[in-house]
Amino acid sequence: MRACALLLLCATGICGAQTPADSIRWGFGAAAGQLKFTDGSRESALGLTIAARAWNWLDLSVNPTFAWMQFAAVQGGSPAQSRARNVSGLTDLPVSVGISHGVPGPWSPTIALALGITLPTGDSATVGTHETGLGVSLGAGFAPQDNFAFSVAAGRSISAGYSAGLGSSSTTSLALSGQVTAGTVGIGLGLSGDVGAVPAGFESARSIAAGMAVPLFGGVSLNLDGSAGLTRGSPTWAYAIGLGTRAATVAPYQRLRQAFGLGTKINAKPKTKAP
Repeated sequence: MRACALLLLCATGICGAQTPADSIRWGFGAAAGQLKFTDGSRESALGLTIAARAWNWLDLSVNPTFAWMQFAAVQGGSPAQSRARNVSGLTDLPVSVGISHGVPGPWSPTIALALGITLPTGDSATVGTHETGLGVSLGAGFAPQDNFAFSVAAGRSISAGYSAGLGSSSTTSLALSGQVTAGTVGIGLGLSGDVGAVPAGFESARSIAAGMAVPLFGGVSLNLDGSAGLTRGSPTWAYAIGLGTRAATVAPYQRLRQAFGLGTKINAKPKTKAP
């Protein structure tokens, strides 16, 4: 759930940072990736992330993304769907505004709430939607040990098929993740999926993800992430390679979502069953 401010901050190297109340700390990242759906459709993307944390509680980010999409032909579909086609262009622009706060006590708990918006900057004839999407998310993170942390996050689409998770079908998604640091290398595992009913013609999306972050220089890490679908509603597989000012302990599905902006929206996702 990319809109989760807690995980967003971890993904940009800001999570847990202690900064003066009047200062702003910036984070940057870039990632390229590809995913494939069960019908053979593919999406390749290059995503950039610019994030800022102000006053030690306010979290802001933008995630401009360029995508190339290859749609497989749909048997019995509309004339526009009856043949394979390729489209490309800038996607709608994801923007996140949230608050996060660390709670004193054992396991260093952190809670976060965020509002996500996708601005209709993409061409609706290619990979845009011509709609403003809106979503909300809630997350919590815990660190029982210095080298181990885990988190839970829930996202909810409010309008226009806002993607609460990578390749979401339902309006609500839930994600669990754990991260461990071995030396300087961060290794993470995550499980994410839809919760509740899905629109006619789609199946719930559930997937498992794994990844690692290898520090390079000056706070910059090399990030390698991949996921495998557990249901037909999920991408069969997805992977991403990225660089950025990111913390080593970060959920891999979070970095995958950064590579694809907010992931594929429901209205751009191939159907997995007859309505």
